[in-house]
Amino acid sequence: MAFFGSVFANCIPVGVYTTNGSKACNYICQHSNCEAVVVENTIHLNKYLRIWHENPQLKYIIVYNDEIPLNIPLKY
Repeated sequence: MAFFGSVFANCIPVGVYTTNGSKACNYICQHSNCEAVVVENTIHLNKYLRIWHENPQLKYIIVYNDEIPLNIPLKY
């Protein structure tokens, strides 16, 4: 759904493997110049929170299959 949603929003979708670490995610994020990332859960969210400061073009991280606990600090 995220793939087709990005196409309909006139964006270019870029896939990232769930096994990629923060460094690989950072490389893809920088070279694709992405503004939004869609992740499945807080495990993948934390990968992008660690690299957010290195990607000023990144505006949104959307989590679609998990709840983000408000009382537990995220690791970034």
